[in-house]
Amino acid sequence: MSSLISMISLNLFRPLPPPSNPTIATDFPDDEDPISSFSPVWSHLQLVYDILIRIVINNDPKLLRGYIDHQFIVNLLALFQSEDPRERDSLKNVYHKIYSRFTFYRSFMRKSMNDVFLHYVEIWGSIINGFTVPLKEEHKLFLMRVLIPFHKAKGMQSYHRQLAYCVSQFVQKEPVLGGIVMRGILRYWPVTNCQKEVLLVGELEELVENIDPDQYRKLALPLCLRITRCLNSWNSQVAERALYVWNNEHFVKMISVAMEEVFPVVVEGMEKNLKWHWSKSVRQLTENVKVMLEEMDPVLYSKCLEEIELRESKANQAEIKRKEKWDRIEMAAAGAAKPQFLQPQHFLCSLLAFLGLVSYPLKKVYYKLSSLRCNGAKIDNCNDVLVTSRKDRALLSQIVRGGRGIQCLIARRVSTICAAFVEGDHHQLRIDDDSPHEPYFLSLVKEAVWGLSSLFVFLVEQPSQLKYIKWPSFRSTLKTATLTLVLVVLLIVALSSTDSALSYLLALILRRTL
Repeated sequence: MSSLISMISLNLFRPLPPPSNPTIATDFPDDEDPISSFSPVWSHLQLVYDILIRIVINNDPKLLRGYIDHQFIVNLLALFQSEDPRERDSLKNVYHKIYSRFTFYRSFMRKSMNDVFLHYVEIWGSIINGFTVPLKEEHKLFLMRVLIPFHKAKGMQSYHRQLAYCVSQFVQKEPVLGGIVMRGILRYWPVTNCQKEVLLVGELEELVENIDPDQYRKLALPLCLRITRCLNSWNSQVAERALYVWNNEHFVKMISVAMEEVFPVVVEGMEKNLKWHWSKSVRQLTENVKVMLEEMDPVLYSKCLEEIELRESKANQAEIKRKEKWDRIEMAAAGAAKPQFLQPQHFLCSLLAFLGLVSYPLKKVYYKLSSLRCNGAKIDNCNDVLVTSRKDRALLSQIVRGGRGIQCLIARRVSTICAAFVEGDHHQLRIDDDSPHEPYFLSLVKEAVWGLSSLFVFLVEQPSQLKYIKWPSFRSTLKTATLTLVLVVLLIVALSSTDSALSYLLALILRRTL
């Protein structure tokens, strides 16, 4: 037996030639396969594979365990890189026979195949078909971590048929896994690849036939959202494939379980297709599905239509209001485009008061207005508005000016206000000197008290700001201190060296001169 296995190894395990056609499989259309090259030594290799199959079938696995070991299995896996399809078929048969008879190698064979899964999808289909129910946790993890994420790969079209078969085997054995598979496929849904969308819609339709009916209500809404987006696709193939799903009895049964949740989404998608889709065939299929939905629940369908019309009317009204608002803003901006300025003497007075160079000991300031708003209430036909106290002056900032447009330039100190305004073409600066003059010393004291109080408030607020400061860690502080110390030492050494060099040069010059 040892010499026989050695002969098989020497004939099969050989370095494979480089690929004659390195084109990636995804470059080919879905209905075509890459061109296969046939090996000229296949007539010889076929005999060796037949001998190996007979050895595996007719001998006790425990007897062959010393000859067909892990390295032998790994070498068999490497031969799947062969371009000859006949050799790959023979390898698939041999590998499956070893997996079925050598039960003690199954775990190792599965782990070895995970790394090169794409070449062995068909083998996995037959292996999954032999799994016992209930499935082991290891098998479920393989489904969730390997099979489902493979739907995201760019070249999925080249192996989707085998992948869908593997997934369907899991769902047929345990229908509860259908929800996990369906959510995984929806998570990895393509954005711009229409061919993948068509394939995945077909796979979802097959899954609906096998999943547990108890999960219909949970899966109905996310599935219908995706199907509705597909039937609204501008690609006619995707839209038609999504509309054909409605011919599936299991899918319609799932929809009927959660009609109140699903119908608003589906009806809106149907109406969009009927109004806007460019393809005549898609519109015709949409009309057929619409008739079917109306027959299922006419009252709910009409209610959904009314809600859609109500939303559209509200959206139109909001758009009209938005346009009107922008029109008013543009008109106001156009009316205020002409600049209005204060007269030179008024502007100079206000500027000096603002800078504090001129002080007006005032307590009363009159504003002549035609219309104003104060605290939300509109006041009309006001000739004079009297502002006498500091509280009233504070309210001045809350006045929202209306009417013919008033511009105010306000200069404010502790007890000093100088104001000028422009109303239309009328310029006015009014100051009432009836109030008694405030002593200069009192004004100075007030300003000093105000400044000290502001400083005190600032200092009181500082401790509360310490919590927002990000203090450095001990390690970073130690690093900074070490770096500073090293730099100081280097600076001292550099200065000492420079001083020594200069002293030496000076001494040398003095010796030569003397």
